[in-house]
Amino acid sequence: MSILIPLSEVPGVLGTPNRPSLGTIWRWCLKGVQGHRLEAYRVGRQWYTTEEAVLEFGRALAETSRANLDRKQESRQAVRPRARTHTEERRAREIAAAEQFLRERGLLE
Repeated sequence: MSILIPLSEVPGVLGTPNRPSLGTIWRWCLKGVQGHRLEAYRVGRQWYTTEEAVLEFGRALAETSRANLDRKQESRQAVRPRARTHTEERRAREIAAAEQFLRERGLLE
């Protein structure tokens, strides 16, 4: 049987130096983070969770973050060299036209 912990005590359970606010805990329960929600139960007027639910929420977020990081690293490795953009091509044409103009007037060899 899991022991219920009031949501107001969750920051203390985490044991991190930067404790999340109660508003953050509520957001984790109601909206979630990256598709994961903190499991919470209402008993009377008080909301509770369990230490196991907090740990599972943390594990799920860590796994999602790891997967996103792996995906980003793979996509960076697969990036091809950047092709010249339209602006670079236009600049090259304008330089060539300017050089031609100067050659016609004998100002450039």
